[in-house]
Amino acid sequence: MVGLLLPSVANATAADDTLYSAVDSLNATQLGPVGAEYQGTGGKAAFYGRRTNRESIIDNSASGRDKITSEVASDYVLGGIYMDAGAGAGLNLSFSRYFHKTETSMESRPNQDPRVELMTRQHGEAKLHIELTSELRASADLRVLEHRYHVIGDPFLNPDLATDYRSSFVGYRGSLAYDNKSTIVSYMYSPPLHGKALVSGEEKLVNDPGFLMLSAGHRLSNKGGFGARVKRSLDEPDELALGTTAGDDSTKISLYGLDPDQYARLWQLSLLGFAFPVTPKALASVTLGQEIRRVNTNDYFVYQRADWRAPTNQKMVSYLWRLGLTADYGNFVANLGVGGLSRAQSFPTGDRKTEYKSGSQEMVAALALKI
Repeated sequence: MVGLLLPSVANATAADDTLYSAVDSLNATQLGPVGAEYQGTGGKAAFYGRRTNRESIIDNSASGRDKITSEVASDYVLGGIYMDAGAGAGLNLSFSRYFHKTETSMESRPNQDPRVELMTRQHGEAKLHIELTSELRASADLRVLEHRYHVIGDPFLNPDLATDYRSSFVGYRGSLAYDNKSTIVSYMYSPPLHGKALVSGEEKLVNDPGFLMLSAGHRLSNKGGFGARVKRSLDEPDELALGTTAGDDSTKISLYGLDPDQYARLWQLSLLGFAFPVTPKALASVTLGQEIRRVNTNDYFVYQRADWRAPTNQKMVSYLWRLGLTADYGNFVANLGVGGLSRAQSFPTGDRKTEYKSGSQEMVAALALKI
């Protein structure tokens, strides 16, 4: 059960985070999210790392306007420890950091240096696991979250006038799982977090999206298995969505920066995964998924030259894949994986036409061991 300490899609916080899927839904020894289904004895520790590269494009060139390209690189690292408290209870402590760098350029200005923006996310979590019966378990989490942004928010703005701000949140998360050793069904509820941010001396109310997640899986006698997961996002605009005025006191900027994916909001993620043994101690996994986003350019400020006007909440469907290999030596588990996602859609509005494209690739590595 060491593999249960690896992080789940519940930690997804940005567009390119949703690629990580089946390491936890079809891990070496379990099916389901990192939540109530964890049960074990003794102490365990885990480390997880992911590198994602993405390119997102808003292309208005067919209407005689601009083409904006953002190259995004992100790194996510997590460390966790599980302590057995006895009597069917346990405590899981984890801390993660997410680093997000965006470089944005415009086709109309080939000689202009790309606009560089940064975002970091720190997340600490304490999770209490409780065994209600031999097959039913629950968990409750206390979460502390902080975002830090360095944004330009307008492609013509002097980078020296970039805006820096941070936001902080405190909240909870809960899950319930039924596991009869062969079949597991689990449900997780993570409500949106509400906090405050200070932007250029002005206090703003901010939200961090929540979600509902249902997972189910079946273990096979050969240590393989199959499983499915549906995650529905709980997301709503906050005061950051309105943008602000830059340091020149005249330019209106986006407080989410220049990344085009800020307008494509995650609505639902569906995953189907399979795991099968390749050696007595190695397990391979394959995951296929569908991601549905709702494009919102009405509630979120659209910076100049992006010029994206889409029908309210228009759906955008994309597909993802992931391949994983897990080596399980009992007291030690290691996992490597690769994945990819692509999406493209045309948004005609009157005599205008916007083409949106995005593609990303990821590499992940995870380790877990008994301590």
